[in-house]
Amino acid sequence: MRHQLCNIVTLNLNTTCNLHCKWCYNQEKQHKLLKFELFVKFYDDIIKNNVTSMTLIGGEPTIHPQFVEIVKKIGRASCRERV
Repeated sequence: MRHQLCNIVTLNLNTTCNLHCKWCYNQEKQHKLLKFELFVKFYDDIIKNNVTSMTLIGGEPTIHPQFVEIVKKIGRASCRERV
């Protein structure tokens, strides 16, 4: 039987959040951010491995400074993105 790889990726864009929910698991005090340059390198692997779905998580991924560019790039790869 041949094994098939899963084509789904979850990518953590940052640890920053502007909501401060009491129940949130992410109580990170340091604000870490995925650098866009590193995402671009990762993007090349997405293309090579035929990833079909990507979930963007974080603290709050939509406040990443390059969130729109990241989503556009994922869309160009014919990859479905979820936030």
